[in-house]
Amino acid sequence: MGAFFVVALVIAVIVVVRMLAASGAAKPVAGARIERARTTSALGDAIVAGDRVAIRKLLTSGSDPNDAADEDLPALHTALMGGATGLVRTLLDAGAEIDHADPKLGSALALAIARGDDASARLLIDAGIDLDLTNDGGASALHMAAYVGRLEIVRALLDRGVTVDRPNFTGGTPLRSAADRGHAAIVALLIERGADPHVVDDFDKTPADYAAAGHHDAVLAVLEKAAPDEERRASVGVRRRGPSEHLLPARQDATLGGVRTALERGSKITGVAASSLEAPSCVYAARDLFGPTFEIGVGGIDDPDPQQPIRPVRFLLWKYASKTRPERALPAPSKETAAKVRALAITPYSESPWRARAMRVAAGGDEATLRDLLAAMIHPGACPPYLEAWDWWFRNETAAAMLIAFAEASPWEGSLRREVLYDLVDGPADWTNTAAILALTAVARHDESASTDIRAKLLETARRKPTPPAFQHAIEPAAYALLELGGLAPDVEAELDALVRG
Repeated sequence: MGAFFVVALVIAVIVVVRMLAASGAAKPVAGARIERARTTSALGDAIVAGDRVAIRKLLTSGSDPNDAADEDLPALHTALMGGATGLVRTLLDAGAEIDHADPKLGSALALAIARGDDASARLLIDAGIDLDLTNDGGASALHMAAYVGRLEIVRALLDRGVTVDRPNFTGGTPLRSAADRGHAAIVALLIERGADPHVVDDFDKTPADYAAAGHHDAVLAVLEKAAPDEERRASVGVRRRGPSEHLLPARQDATLGGVRTALERGSKITGVAASSLEAPSCVYAARDLFGPTFEIGVGGIDDPDPQQPIRPVRFLLWKYASKTRPERALPAPSKETAAKVRALAITPYSESPWRARAMRVAAGGDEATLRDLLAAMIHPGACPPYLEAWDWWFRNETAAAMLIAFAEASPWEGSLRREVLYDLVDGPADWTNTAAILALTAVARHDESASTDIRAKLLETARRKPTPPAFQHAIEPAAYALLELGGLAPDVEAELDALVRG
């Protein structure tokens, strides 16, 4: 039984990863390990062996159902991957965490759907799993259900409020997945519930383009009947959720093009040139790849100087000992704080579960704690093998900012966390400005009493005097955040829309 389970587990992982990749949902990563056959706990051994007596004995005697059972997979994922679906109820009753998402495989719900296990999928939905959890490619349970054609599971997800138009990392929505696979009934249901039939992905294609390529005439007939976008949205009352709720904005620094080219060629470079000052985080991420002597030459310094805060701040992450050479302004954090930030940062980003985790592990809003979290922003530790260095830096910074944002439950006004995040927004031009803006946006969505104050700060930021670094790291992110939050006066909305459209 055990040997068969191991073989089934490896095959299941490969199949699910291929399904995700085929739907355009899974981001391929260099050196990613797919096969999983070694267990790392007694509970994992019992699951692989299919020994239900041992499993129940371990759980009743205090074994943690959330410990890694098969390498980095928890018991719930391991059981689903191997087909031991009858264990799902047992593990849930024992307190298995349901809001874990694997970087490649995604949530337990996505796995159950991929395996065709509707019973386990419904158990997880009824247990309150976060429906919008994704893998690192942005693939959600709805993407998977739409792709494999599980109409009733799609309906159940929509009934529970799943985000209907959530994009993956190539801009593909669940509607694109269903259209690509020819599932006309699911396409019709998604459109009925507010999915945008006209959305264009990163390949400049609509769902109809995919349906046409696959000769799915029934899907094309459904899409042709779809109402114009704004008319349809008004009729169903659907709010377009902002992309920062689902995916972190990609790093767009000009020098990353040269860094990527060097990596593709297997070259080692000592520096690149840029017309404007690059983010300190970008410099340090490149140094992680090419060594501590890597430098980015700068043609000139903009006015106002992006090396300096735009106002006096108490909490500073970067300083410049010499022109254009950034240095960390804080020493490394404690091991405990670094581990706490890393534990959040290694999970696929989604604002809702990140916010929930941040609130669960809140460490208090005293200055020493917040300074340690600030230090963790610029000391990210080793990059996981499934991420690029620049993506890891930014994800780590955003995780630390989120932990700062929800470090205490006290009122927002006058709080130290407010001062810290506002200092980050106004600090030297860097990815950490954007990380703070994302954390502030999460607070504004969650805490109505803080929303007005945060919106005012974001508008102030969006109206700064533009320089290339300030625009990229603070002005544009603040404008996008306000547009996502909505509720703007028409003239302000038009102003911000013109700003981001450039």
